[in-house]
Amino acid sequence: MHTQTNHPGAGKPFLPRCLDCGQHVRHDDTCPQRTDLLDLLDDDLAALAARPGRIYVRALHRVERAHLHACGCFAPRAERHRWHVEVAPLGAGVLRVIHRDGQVVAEFEDATEVGAT
Repeated sequence: MHTQTNHPGAGKPFLPRCLDCGQHVRHDDTCPQRTDLLDLLDDDLAALAARPGRIYVRALHRVERAHLHACGCFAPRAERHRWHVEVAPLGAGVLRVIHRDGQVVAEFEDATEVGAT
C-alpha cells in the first residue's frame, strides 16, 4: 500500500508488473519470463521427485531475480552468495521461499496448469 493517502493508488494493493510483458498476474504466452518459469518449474518438480518428502535448496534463478526486481527488491548477481531458495512440494506445484542472509524475502507458489494441453 502507498504511504501517502492522497496518492492516486492509495488503498489499493501493489501489483508488480512483469518487466518483459507488462502483465500483473499471468505472463503473455510469448513472454520470455513465462518460458523461464515453466522450465524452472519442470526442474524443481524433477528435483523434488528425486528426493521425495524433502525440501531442497538451490541458488536464485534469473527469473526469480526479475520478479524480485519488479517488486522493488533488487538481488544483484554480485551478491548471489547472499541469496538462496528453498523449494518444497505444494499440491501439483512448488512453494519457493527466497532468503537473503537467512531472512525470508519472498514466497512464490507455482503450479502446473490444470487442464492445459
